[in-house]
Amino acid sequence: MKVAVIGFGHIGRRHSENIMNNPNMELVAICDPYVDSEQVPFPVRLWKNYEEMVNHHSLDLIVVATPNHLHYEMVDFCLESKVPVLAEKPLTLNTHEAKLIQIKQRETGTPLFVNYPLRFLDSIADLKSQIECAVGNPRILTFNVFWNRNEGYYGGSDWRGTVAGRWAFVQ
Repeated sequence: MKVAVIGFGHIGRRHSENIMNNPNMELVAICDPYVDSEQVPFPVRLWKNYEEMVNHHSLDLIVVATPNHLHYEMVDFCLESKVPVLAEKPLTLNTHEAKLIQIKQRETGTPLFVNYPLRFLDSIADLKSQIECAVGNPRILTFNVFWNRNEGYYGGSDWRGTVAGRWAFVQ
């Protein structure tokens, strides 16, 4: 599979490394307007514009690992270009955009996947095991949780906002 990654921050780097370590995949391009080629330890072409990158390559998959507010626009473009997409969560920031993406995916028949990596956490696996012991194997569960973001999370990148902004949103 020929794969490209949009966004070379923390998660984009991890996707790129996983692609490079998979013998069934070839990382052919990375797009990030804020990264220079010296920062990319892989022998791939670096693009500043994702639309040009998608139009230039024949891709089997594109990974969207950018700040959340960019997901809708990028996923929509990839689906319109009929390139299968793996998008980091959240897929969109609102229900309206999610419905538009759903319509576009159905119209184009292009595969769309959303990555929810938290399901691999040990704490989630332990909780799932406890629920299965208590009530069997339910098909759907809904939980409301408070998620902790320590100071280091907000200092890692400008797009993550601020601790003050987080509290303004929560309250």
